[in-house]
Amino acid sequence: MSGSRRYRLTASRGACVLCVLLALAACSAPQRRPPSVALRESAPLAGLPTDQHGWPAAQWWKEFHDAQLDALMDLASAHAPQLDVAQARYRSAVAGASIARAEARPQLNGIASASRAHIVAGNPKAAPSGAPSAAGAQSGAQGGFMLPSYVTSIAGIGDFSYDFDWWGKHRAAIESALDKQHAALAERSAAAASIESAVASTYFDWLSIRLRLAQAAQTTDVNAALLRIAQARVQRGIDPPQTVEAARQQLAGARAATAQLEGAAQGDRAALAASCGVALAELPPLTVLPLPTLDTALPEDARVALLARRPDIVASRWMVESSARDIDQARSAFFPDISISALAGFLRSYPTPGRDSTLRFGSAGLMATLPLYDGGRRSAQFDATQAALDEAIAQYNATVMDAAQDVSRQTVALGALAAQRVQKRVEVAAAESAYAQANARARRGVDDPRQTLAAQAQLIAQHDAALQLDAQTLGTDIALIHALGGGYRSAIDAQAAPGELKTAAEDAP
Repeated sequence: MSGSRRYRLTASRGACVLCVLLALAACSAPQRRPPSVALRESAPLAGLPTDQHGWPAAQWWKEFHDAQLDALMDLASAHAPQLDVAQARYRSAVAGASIARAEARPQLNGIASASRAHIVAGNPKAAPSGAPSAAGAQSGAQGGFMLPSYVTSIAGIGDFSYDFDWWGKHRAAIESALDKQHAALAERSAAAASIESAVASTYFDWLSIRLRLAQAAQTTDVNAALLRIAQARVQRGIDPPQTVEAARQQLAGARAATAQLEGAAQGDRAALAASCGVALAELPPLTVLPLPTLDTALPEDARVALLARRPDIVASRWMVESSARDIDQARSAFFPDISISALAGFLRSYPTPGRDSTLRFGSAGLMATLPLYDGGRRSAQFDATQAALDEAIAQYNATVMDAAQDVSRQTVALGALAAQRVQKRVEVAAAESAYAQANARARRGVDDPRQTLAAQAQLIAQHDAALQLDAQTLGTDIALIHALGGGYRSAIDAQAAPGELKTAAEDAP
């Protein structure tokens, strides 16, 4: 049989084997997944365009024009342990993507070795003490053959292999790893947004408490004055003695409230230090400033911002994409794994005595493998990836709904607080008028000084209640900023159709 005919026959047999493997794979492979996944579209805030830009800004806390808050944010960004954890996860995801790329590339391995062997002919133990060995006397002569005493060998081998990605196994693995990388990047932004929100809300809570301490000091002074008046009236026999005890009780309550506020302020400082990742002594000195003026109007693109600027939603969407790629990778395991390999090497020996010799060898081949029976392992892995995709979709839908509820809750709370603040301004104005009238009557000697002090105490209480409402509104406003993504800006459209996120990510700067 001629060489060309033998080659054609071998090629025909190889093609037949490959066709049989493909037929077996087609029978056992599961159906291809649908081109789209069932993501929630009826949730609030979904299905809207994402081309608007507005509130909140990337560094939304700059709008408060507070240098102390800016310094705290810088401190948190440099030392917060949560950011270190998120950054480490991102680096791990980047390394995973690099590993997936490397697995898809050709592999070339080289082996080099050098050795020296000592060959001893005969039985050295049988030689008498002091007698020369057989190897030393005859250089290994035995049976008419001359054996070398030493052999030095040098070997070199090169091994090349490449796995054809006809079924998209490596491509799906790379895309899945890239999706996990994008998700880790969004999760890092989510961690930063949470820290920023915690620092701002805690800082303004500390400011409000310090401002309330000034109100508490005035309340203590008023109650001390009332106690002095009560003591004087009791000494003169005007009032019964129990009025002094009642006045002392009110003063003790005011002092207890002051101590409680002091403790809350210290707690806020400790929370700030924890959020910034530093010791309490390392916090910069903080000066008591007025609370910033609030603009509680909801932005026109608030619903848009929920999906466009919430990093947790973006991360969940990337995990859906990654799980979908894992299904493609698991399905490709049902098809033949086709690869080429080549091997080349040489072996050179230097016997002493004797002639040098060289051995060269090489081989190349094409291999197709398909596990015909694996006890259901591939089917189980495919089912596991399908379940993981269903879980990722459910998690995404739940994240969208939780985010919508969070925004709605904070929006409703802001509206209620705005109405309360309007009424509180009316109450404060009435208390100021009552105090002015009581003070004027006391100066004319018409009213008892206790009436003026009571009116002053009522005014201080109204100012304190208004301050608490302002602080609560500010905290809710910050919570709404966080609910809307905390200024997060993704260069990748979070509402892209399944399969389009990868293209958007590649096009993003």
